[in-house]
Amino acid sequence: MRLDSTSVIAWMGYDAPAFEFQSLEAAVTDPTKLQQVGTPWMARQGGAVLAADVNGLAVTHEGGTPSHVTVIGHSYGSTTVADAFANSGMRANDAVLIGCPGTDLAPSAADFHLNGGRVYVGAASTDAISWIAESGSAVPNWVNDALGAPLGPLAGLGTDPAHEGFGSVRFRAEVAGTHNVTPWFNDHSHYYNKGSEALHNITEITVGHGDHLAREGMLAPHRAEERISSPTQIRTPFGTIPLPHVEVTTPATVDPEWDRPGDSVTSDHDFK
Repeated sequence: MRLDSTSVIAWMGYDAPAFEFQSLEAAVTDPTKLQQVGTPWMARQGGAVLAADVNGLAVTHEGGTPSHVTVIGHSYGSTTVADAFANSGMRANDAVLIGCPGTDLAPSAADFHLNGGRVYVGAASTDAISWIAESGSAVPNWVNDALGAPLGPLAGLGTDPAHEGFGSVRFRAEVAGTHNVTPWFNDHSHYYNKGSEALHNITEITVGHGDHLAREGMLAPHRAEERISSPTQIRTPFGTIPLPHVEVTTPATVDPEWDRPGDSVTSDHDFK
């Protein structure tokens, strides 16, 4: 059996938005912070730098030695990763987006231009930040314009990669002991916690075993709009009357992960 080595690079080579989730008052009263975290400008700039660095690794890689490059982005960093692929030609095998507030210039997985690779997404149903992108860019821009553009000329960070139709592979990333969306963003920072579903799945993907997630039961269904269907028939004293099937899609988005039994979410997913 051949053992492959894995190198991990923690990349912090760009100016990330200055925003403290624990200080909402400061965020509201400081327009500079709002502009940074609520718009994609820094993600696009950082994405260009990230792409140059990652692509440079391929140039220095020893010829004839196989490699598997996975680029992981958390929070605003996932928006930066998306822009690096879609706007700056970053090349890698797979992408992993966790706690993503939006994919900006990559409205679908196809915009990552992964040759045979996949876009993996970890989004806890209780992570408030991962829900920001559900409104896309249109609603934030409309509200931003109505308020005199406090976020600058462009608001919103784009599409939710955990939503159906994006083309991603969503993996389980729930937080043990949490059952509701947390307004103080506690669950936004759990993805790298030892033993968590998220870290287990990120590890599998990083070492090139993303195909193991299905057989391990670690894939999660995507978020989708709530659908309401009419009955196909009604019973009357005169017999059963068939009805035309009508299905209406509502604006509300639901996350199937909400329906998981509480005891199915644990923190014992360490690799033994």
